[in-house]
Amino acid sequence: MKVSSRNGRKSVGGVDLSPMLDVIFQLILFFLVSTTFSVLPAIDVKLPESSTSKGVETSSITITAQADGTLWFIRAVYEYFQYTGNLEIVKKLLKNIEIAVDAEIKRCDENGFLMHGDADSWMDARIKGDTPLSPRGDRANDIQVLWYSALKICAFFMDRLDSKEKAKKYLDYAQKVKSSFKKLFWNPLYNSFADCLPPGGYGDWIKDMRVRPNQLFLITVPQVLPDKDDRAFVSKEDSLKILEDVERELVSPFGLYTLSPDDPTFHPHHEWNDMYNKDAAYHNGTIWEWNSGPYISAA
Repeated sequence: MKVSSRNGRKSVGGVDLSPMLDVIFQLILFFLVSTTFSVLPAIDVKLPESSTSKGVETSSITITAQADGTLWFIRAVYEYFQYTGNLEIVKKLLKNIEIAVDAEIKRCDENGFLMHGDADSWMDARIKGDTPLSPRGDRANDIQVLWYSALKICAFFMDRLDSKEKAKKYLDYAQKVKSSFKKLFWNPLYNSFADCLPPGGYGDWIKDMRVRPNQLFLITVPQVLPDKDDRAFVSKEDSLKILEDVERELVSPFGLYTLSPDDPTFHPHHEWNDMYNKDAAYHNGTIWEWNSGPYISAA
């Protein structure tokens, strides 16, 4: 399809279907978790038995595919419990949740922040699978609020199942994360929260102040948590400042930019082959419609 621009030049337009891949994957996951599979009769196969009386020693291995994946899963389990009241599935999953949370605690720094790679948040585009195109340090703001929420949820489940000591352990750690976040992510010069803290010894005070929609999660992620009076991750005043920054820097008629247009690394087009690879714009300007959800919830 040929389109005439204001300057009289003609360009070829089209519909980019690459974002549909994300939608397809989400649909596949939805149908997998919502489908009931029939158990069909099977052939009785006699399995071979061990030739020695000694058992094979095994050790547990924790694999983390992405920094926020496990944290979103824990939140999803809690939301499922909210809607259904089904405590049995919580009992089945709680041991796995506990193992995951305890493993994450081992990856935290002295402030309680969950450490991760430069491209381990949802902004995970890389150059040929290597160099991050949207580097977010080793402590991104959305990862920390998800981590805080996971700790609170784990504490809630432990309390419901009469593990009071473990519940207190996770609640205390959640409070540590919350206190550290305000202290280290807030930048009084900008009157705003940082998007992330760069790695290394100077990261705590350098702070990455690029304006991205991730800060909305500081408001919306804890909204589902129990104990309405003590679930917020940031204060009401700070929430209003977040909304002010987002509305000034990111809101457009079509959704939220993934990076402020005033930023020197902002990419005005998703595809501009003469200038850069489209993955460079993936999280550096490109509008993702789902980010409108957190914005609406926060507002």
